[in-house]
Amino acid sequence: MLIDRVQAVWRFPEADAAMLEQMSRRGDRFRRYDPDTGEVRFDFGCWNQQRSDGGGLAYKVDSDRLLMNGSPARVFGDLDAVFGGGASRALDVAGCVDRMAAVLGQALGVQLPGHAAWEVQALDITGNVLLPSLSDVNNTLGMLGNLRSGRDKPQPYKGGSVYWNKGSKHRGLIAYAKGPHLRAMMRKRDYFGRVYDDDELRIADRLLRLEVRLKARYLKQTIGKPLYELTPDDIERLWREQFLKKLGEATVSEMNIEDRVNAVAATAGRAKAALTTWYLIKQLGLEKAREMCGHRTTWGRNLRVLRDAGLSDADFCASNIVQFRRPVIEFQLVHSWEEARAAVQQSKAA
Repeated sequence: MLIDRVQAVWRFPEADAAMLEQMSRRGDRFRRYDPDTGEVRFDFGCWNQQRSDGGGLAYKVDSDRLLMNGSPARVFGDLDAVFGGGASRALDVAGCVDRMAAVLGQALGVQLPGHAAWEVQALDITGNVLLPSLSDVNNTLGMLGNLRSGRDKPQPYKGGSVYWNKGSKHRGLIAYAKGPHLRAMMRKRDYFGRVYDDDELRIADRLLRLEVRLKARYLKQTIGKPLYELTPDDIERLWREQFLKKLGEATVSEMNIEDRVNAVAATAGRAKAALTTWYLIKQLGLEKAREMCGHRTTWGRNLRVLRDAGLSDADFCASNIVQFRRPVIEFQLVHSWEEARAAVQQSKAA
């Protein structure tokens, strides 16, 4: 798992006139003014992108702030964008912002402050799931693209990618095949990242890339402590909370679902109501069961109990009703090339 993207903003100190003047000369700008009076109607910066000397980081200078956006994985070590490195792989938000600010400041020729002066506005957390083959990755993407449960509506995209909540100001999810994406990136004429060898590309073909994009509103409203205080366990939990709703747990089976629901439900009555909802979904499908359940609050409460018991959107999907005894996905998260190679060798030996 890695922190795959960070967007952060630094608001200029009002008293530092020299810094304001220095930063106003960095990057392209849009300015509208009255040609008769010279009055500036509005003035704001454009997004500019640094190339190899700036780690591919994008930046924008407004009248009172500097925004930077990019992948911290591209500014550490050998620029590995698959598993990351340094603070990116360590899930250290403060370390990512410090390194990005240092690299961007060097490229711009200015001294930028450390993480304490920056407010993180967006954070992407990415997990790499190792599956048996590229065809399994594509089949899984096809299944995810058909899940239609709750408010998260999937949007299949070109190349087999699947988006949820694209354009949302709160959060979004992306699933895609890493191997084809990596090859497409390396074919670009202006590509400057790590050059992956054939062995790594074969492993990448087996990777299902799952990204959680947390936006400013979600970070402010949902996370109950300062972002820089998040531990690696906190960040991994944020990722799991989002994707386990889609993938479910491989340990759930038809044989133990009643025990699990009874264990997590607040009362025996709620357990019975949740199980009744589950049997309706199995028998009639999601949409019809929702119609028969009646009150929206009751439906939502019953689904929450079922999710707490380990069920997922994939289990609620009509296409998976008959196949429920088989785990939706038996997935294995891998965190490095070494771990991925070891898992591949183990699967070959088995």
